[in-house]
Amino acid sequence: MSSGNIALILILTGIAYVSYSLVDKKTIIKIANAIKDFFLPVDLTASPDAFTKTQMQALADKRTISRLLFYRSYLKDDESDLGFFQMHDGRIGIAFKITPPVYLTESTESVILNVLSAIVKDDTVVHISMLAGRDIKSILDSYASTIHCEKANVKFPEKLKEIALRRSSSFQEWTENSIMGDDADFRVRNFTHVLSVLFPRGLKKESILKQSNEIFGILKENFNAVIADDDDLVAFVQEILNPSRGSYDKNGDPITTISKRMSRGAQVEASDDESGILKLKDGWMAKVLTTNKYPKEVDAFGYQSIFFSPMGGDFQMKLPCPFFLSLTVRFKDVEAQRKKVLAKAEWNIGQLSALPMIIEKKKPEIKERRKEAESVIHYINYLGEFPLD
Repeated sequence: MSSGNIALILILTGIAYVSYSLVDKKTIIKIANAIKDFFLPVDLTASPDAFTKTQMQALADKRTISRLLFYRSYLKDDESDLGFFQMHDGRIGIAFKITPPVYLTESTESVILNVLSAIVKDDTVVHISMLAGRDIKSILDSYASTIHCEKANVKFPEKLKEIALRRSSSFQEWTENSIMGDDADFRVRNFTHVLSVLFPRGLKKESILKQSNEIFGILKENFNAVIADDDDLVAFVQEILNPSRGSYDKNGDPITTISKRMSRGAQVEASDDESGILKLKDGWMAKVLTTNKYPKEVDAFGYQSIFFSPMGGDFQMKLPCPFFLSLTVRFKDVEAQRKKVLAKAEWNIGQLSALPMIIEKKKPEIKERRKEAESVIHYINYLGEFPLD
């Protein structure tokens, strides 16, 4: 499966990683190198680069930033519970906020594959993104709504309320400062996951609704998905572009285009050196990494190990600063690719089967290639999976 990428919502190729921090530049580069080492084994020829100088200079213009953000308007569908975004080129898209399990598992992987398998139209684009941000206002508001100390059967209810409010204040403080003080850099983060789908041009409304309901059904059953509206995505992107803001635009604005709302107040400046560091507003910095393609094999356990020890060996994540991960998959000539890959796998088995057994024993790599071809046929013919270009 090959992949595309979105970095700061500017479409490039590969996977985008963005981190922000008030720490020094060396710390950011160290973190970036850890990600680079994981995604670039020795057999991968393409190297990840940050934005080019020209791209970063373009981002310094607020008007340019808004033009790089492709969302224009949001329309609630009258015939369903769905809502759709209209993009700059007239295409229609839908976004879902999801809550996946804390740990990546085979079950989680299967759900994502089921979503991708439900997409049958060429030129469909699926964008999966995650932001580890500092905006916990909605969580604290929900917590505050549960505080009813005046009804509690305690001697001093006002003291109980004071403790509850102090806890809420502490959580907000811990988004900026470590819970453990100087002993460890352990901060509160709100993990927001968004899966969005961009439909092909000219696709009929009936097909869009059918496809959207199928995907929503899978995500709602497994990931407690909800439909993301314009306020959700505006706040999501604003926190990426302008992390210094304490609160984000969730009040609705039917007049201003979504792209302008997203870029409101954002400032991006290219560094003078070749480090690829982006300078954001109020002293924040960002580092962007992209790669043309994933390694041949990416396992969930190894991927998690970049950020923390799945076995509990680390007390804290290696990325105390907010960060953004993004993966985009484009569906192109799906059926043609399926037939091409299947025919190649069948041809490989035919050629390998003609070899004498003694050769296979002497060269274990031949046996591995046969297993690989058999697996491809099994995945496509029996599990309904398909290659993507």
